[in-house]
Amino acid sequence: MKELALLYVRKKLSLSAVGAIAKLIVALGHDIPIDPRTILQTTNTPIRNKSFHHFSLKNGLLQKLKKGMIGSGNLTIKCQINIDGTPVFKTNSVDLWPILCRVVNSLDSSPFVISIFAGKGKPPSLEEYLRPFLTEMIQLQSEGVEFESKCYSVEIISFVCDAPARQFLKVITGHGGYGGCERCSQTGVFDAVYHCMTFPELVDISLRTDDTFRYQVHQNHHKGNSPLLDLNINMISSFPLDYMHLVLFGVFKRLLTIWTGDWSKKHYHHRLGTWDKTQLEKRLRRIRHSYPGEFHRITITLKYPKQMKANELRTILLYTGPVLFKGILSSE
Repeated sequence: MKELALLYVRKKLSLSAVGAIAKLIVALGHDIPIDPRTILQTTNTPIRNKSFHHFSLKNGLLQKLKKGMIGSGNLTIKCQINIDGTPVFKTNSVDLWPILCRVVNSLDSSPFVISIFAGKGKPPSLEEYLRPFLTEMIQLQSEGVEFESKCYSVEIISFVCDAPARQFLKVITGHGGYGGCERCSQTGVFDAVYHCMTFPELVDISLRTDDTFRYQVHQNHHKGNSPLLDLNINMISSFPLDYMHLVLFGVFKRLLTIWTGDWSKKHYHHRLGTWDKTQLEKRLRRIRHSYPGEFHRITITLKYPKQMKANELRTILLYTGPVLFKGILSSE
């Protein structure tokens, strides 16, 4: 059945053709499913149309080898894979979902495109979206890349994705679910006051491992089987957690919304008074002309913290925050 699924991808067969081949195999006396969705292990809509295109992972790696590698005796190509969606226009819902590769030990470490999908929302079929990349990567991991009479091995060191993309690629529960923690197996506790899922236990908890993930030991963490299981990677450590969503959006933005009173609940004791918020606005206006050119996004006001971008939050947290909030925030 797996060979029939690979034939579907390689020969660009239609779903009806896969079903017809399956019926022929059953007529010859073999016991396999005849539903193409069961054979492909997906019930989603296929995306093989003009909105999806696979370029070439191998050709991209060869271009990087031509530019040179760091270290004369280095025969390992270390790849970072990035998958994420981004809107194309502000006036419609068309998104681009590229699969990017960055060779970290190449003299030219700029990323290149492996595959790309354009459409409304996420790719409807994760299997078809990833399969051309997976097929090529599995072959390269097995056979390596020949260049100038040398054979280079190919290694994936990490998948760099934000939280929603990791949830999509690994087919797991989102960070707001009871089994949403990607590093430990504890069951979350819903905080009715802050309306969020928390994972309060810091000791005596079991960490997730590649084996427990692949065997789906903790069922509340999984929503299905990820196509990435076919790769020779660690399904836990190969997916680093992103600082932007954890620290900037997950913690610091919430603190700002509580301090400025922009939170939905109105009974918090840590809200700043009118005088304190006025002082913050005066300090922001005073320092806005003193930012170096490396700061691409300057914070103008703290009145709307929910609309602040990651660069603005990072600037306040790491640089201007100690000056802005000095004498305003209590030690508590």
